[in-house]
Amino acid sequence: MSSRFHPAISRLPWAFGHQVSTVERSPYQVERFPMHRRILAPGLIAALAVSTVVAVPAQAATTDLFISEYVEGSASNKAVEIYNGTADAVDLSAYTLELYSNGAATASVTTLAGTLAAGDVHVVVNGSAGAALAALGDQTGGATNFNGDDALILRHGETVIDSFGLVGVDPGTEWTGGGADDTLRRKATVCEGDTVTSDAFDVAVEWDSFAQDTFDGLGAHTSTCSGEPPVDVPPTVTSIVPADGAVGVLPGVAPVVTFSEPVAVDDAFALICGEDDLALTTTGGPTAYTVTPAAPLEANAECTFTVDAGRVTDVDGEPDLLAASASATFTVLGDPTPISAVQGATDTSPLAGQTVLIEGVVVGDYEGRLPRCAASMSSPATRTPTRIPRRRRASLSSTGTMTRSPWAMRSPWWAWSPSTRGRPSWAR
Repeated sequence: MSSRFHPAISRLPWAFGHQVSTVERSPYQVERFPMHRRILAPGLIAALAVSTVVAVPAQAATTDLFISEYVEGSASNKAVEIYNGTADAVDLSAYTLELYSNGAATASVTTLAGTLAAGDVHVVVNGSAGAALAALGDQTGGATNFNGDDALILRHGETVIDSFGLVGVDPGTEWTGGGADDTLRRKATVCEGDTVTSDAFDVAVEWDSFAQDTFDGLGAHTSTCSGEPPVDVPPTVTSIVPADGAVGVLPGVAPVVTFSEPVAVDDAFALICGEDDLALTTTGGPTAYTVTPAAPLEANAECTFTVDAGRVTDVDGEPDLLAASASATFTVLGDPTPISAVQGATDTSPLAGQTVLIEGVVVGDYEGRLPRCAASMSSPATRTPTRIPRRRRASLSSTGTMTRSPWAMRSPWWAWSPSTRGRPSWAR
């Protein structure tokens, strides 16, 4: 440190030997290293509170037709491939392909024609498609006059047996994950259509994406499905954060619970701290939900977060209740520990190895015409030239933001509080 700094700096306990990596009001773990003490944020709380093994059949069944390929190419190069993964030939006259453009509620309908053998595909192409794509079609239809932001529905009679996108929704240029200027192929592990036309839609979940005007996959579909009836397993809780047994949880925590599949919840969550059953607000879904208490949790409280199996159902066809209730018990961090207690009287902290919450402020008084100095926060630490005008105070808050306020005294007073992933460094 430059000798031109005021001697008071050398007496400030945070000027040397401390490195802080934290978030606002985060717990710190104190460890020793040669000639210095440092304070390190503990590792992220383990995310998995509940680990469940879900039995998945080696081969699921295909009980009806579904869309196996989608081509949204250049100009009018557009096509839809429909796959028969059942064990029997199918009369296509009972099936329709519907196009809902730009969020419309009414459709352009194409009735399929012919007979589709078991394991075979039927390709519907745009009537104005180029020669290379047209040669691969089995029939033409107006339902292929789509862009990347339109929805498709495949029906067997009046029953929806598959869908692409969301009816009544215009996502803009394309659906999440793609759809514009893409060739999309259904993953080989998909064994039945998406029959819910209003749930969240992400192309990447069930489709593999290829470059525009890729036609080499049309005319055949690879599937790992069988002709046996599908096995519908109930949903499970895959994780709760904070995890069961977690300690040092911040008072402002909002538990997050994740399920094995999309689910609907009906007042399914409870958070009890001590004897208090806390009011909660639930957001997110359908797979992960965030549960926010109405007020910060009390210091040192032992809290139990519970998911009620009787109030959670899946949304894939016939509703299944959650396989089992789940819970996680955690302990809220205590009141802040004085910095003096962390530092101790020697080069070894008396709290080494423990998790604590600290609040720290360093103050320096600089008289006369000496260069004004300020604490800077960075990761990794750097020295940033910062001059503070006379008759002002500057403080670096615990969120790492430099603020200034008028100060009536002759000398500028300023303060530093811990911030994210950095350490206090003094700069001219």
